[in-house]
Amino acid sequence: MKIQEKILVILISVLLVMQIIQFNKINRLNNDLNARINEVKSTVYSIQSGVSSGIYSIRNVIETENALTKTVQWYGYNMQNGKVNTGCEVNFNKLEKDAAPYVVYRHRGSIQWTKKELIHNEGLNYTADLLLDPILDYEYQIFVSGEIQQGTNTQYIPKNVYGYSETYTEILGHYDHRQDNSKRRLTIQLHYSTGTLDELQIKNAEILLFSGDEQLDTLEMGSIEDESNRAINEIAVKHYEYATEIVKSGRDILSSTIDFSKYNKNIDKIIINTTYNDGYNIQKQIYPEVFSDKW
Repeated sequence: MKIQEKILVILISVLLVMQIIQFNKINRLNNDLNARINEVKSTVYSIQSGVSSGIYSIRNVIETENALTKTVQWYGYNMQNGKVNTGCEVNFNKLEKDAAPYVVYRHRGSIQWTKKELIHNEGLNYTADLLLDPILDYEYQIFVSGEIQQGTNTQYIPKNVYGYSETYTEILGHYDHRQDNSKRRLTIQLHYSTGTLDELQIKNAEILLFSGDEQLDTLEMGSIEDESNRAINEIAVKHYEYATEIVKSGRDILSSTIDFSKYNKNIDKIIINTTYNDGYNIQKQIYPEVFSDKW
């Protein structure tokens, strides 16, 4: 190779190395710039979040101070002819001197409101007693009549105050009545809430098994904490820890396991029959499932 060619190769190599070094510098600068941009974006987002949170807090304080009511509390205290005497306690933020507060309520689906005067206790605290049906859902509004008419938005009266213990059903395992019964077991759990009045609590629950129109058996549902009940089915044992957590959270569970090998006919309908302490009874078909907005 000629000297001129060697020199040219060396120059080209040096230029390539310089280009690579320059490219790396530019790449590092670009990375630094992107990092700075992201840092600025993060700072701006943090400031925006802080401002939004502050505005929300200020708005919430203003709305709370300007709201008609400070608190509205409900409590059921006894049963009367199948209905629940329910107390409504309202603490107002402020009232005019001659203001006359009252509550209006109705059950869901009704167009007729019932008006009940709020009785003054002390300060800005007022109460009223309502008679509510434990089966129905109710909504209410608080109003104040005077020189300026004021009112709240429509809200629901908490059902756990005056209603029957709320329930839902959980089936542990899969069931198809067309399959062989010989090795099949199914655990059914009835979860229910603990209400304020003893009369509204579940007295007992049982499972009704049908083949066509023929009732094959009635199975009593027992507490999930019963050792014999838990030992019936390994599925129930696996769910025991979860179930006890439900109990601790203010709910309880009744459970029963169906042993299909006991029956020589296919079970094509399963119903839970629930009786409450006041004698109220309700049945719910859980297989085949029938969808409904309430029990």
